[in-house]
Amino acid sequence: MITNISRRLTTGALAIAGSVAAFGFAGAAPAQAQTSCSDRSLMVLSQFMALTSGCIDMDKIYKFDAATTTNTTDFLDGFIAISNSTGSAGEGVHRMTYTRRPTFPSTIGTKFTLGYTVEIAPFSTAMFDQVSLGVDVAGQLPGITTKKYISSTAIGSNDVGLLTSLNGGTPVPVPVPSGVRKLFILDEIEVTAATAQVNAFTNTYTQKKSIDIPEPSAILGILAVAGVGAFACRKS
Repeated sequence: MITNISRRLTTGALAIAGSVAAFGFAGAAPAQAQTSCSDRSLMVLSQFMALTSGCIDMDKIYKFDAATTTNTTDFLDGFIAISNSTGSAGEGVHRMTYTRRPTFPSTIGTKFTLGYTVEIAPFSTAMFDQVSLGVDVAGQLPGITTKKYISSTAIGSNDVGLLTSLNGGTPVPVPVPSGVRKLFILDEIEVTAATAQVNAFTNTYTQKKSIDIPEPSAILGILAVAGVGAFACRKS
C-alpha cells in the first residue's frame, strides 16, 4: 500500500514538472547579450550601421540594413536617436528618429532611403499596436515627399501598410496585425522641389498591453491542487 502511494506521488510530481517545463519555466536559455541602444542614444547613422547585430532598447531590437540604406556621406552623417516611454501594464511608445546634419542635395528626384528591422525581444510578451510617421520639413523650403513602407516579411514591401507625408504632413497611423513580432521598415525621402530641405523624421511604434501569463508559483499551485484531486479520486 505504501509502495503504491509512493509511486503515485512520484508520478504526480513528474507530471507537474513536465507541465512546468511546457510553460517555459524549466530549462529556459539565458538571453543573449546585446548592445544597448540607450548607451548609444544619439549617434551618427554610419556608426549604428556598424552594429551588425543591432541594439536593444527595453524589449525592442533595432537592426539596420546596409543593402537598403543610401550609401552616401551626406545621408550617413545624419544622427539616429532611439527612445521610449512606458505606460501602465506594458503599454508604451518606442521611437526612432533620424536628423540630418549636413545640407541635403536639392536636386529634384534625389531619393534617400533608410532600411531596418524592429523586433520584439523573445523575452517580451508585448505586442505591436500601431506604426506612425512624423516628418519635420523646413517651412520655407518645402518640396519633400516621405514614404514609410511597413512589412512583416521584407524591407521595401508594404503588406502591413504604407505611410506617406507631403511636406511634413502627418498620415494616419497603420495598425499592426496581431501576432506580428518583427517589422521590416523602409523610409524613403524624395526631393520634389529645388532647395527643399527635410530636418528630421520619426518612426513611432506603440505597443499593446502585455499578455497576462501566470507566475510560476501560481502555475505550480494549480498543478499541485489538480494532482491532489486526481490522487483522491483514484484512492476513492
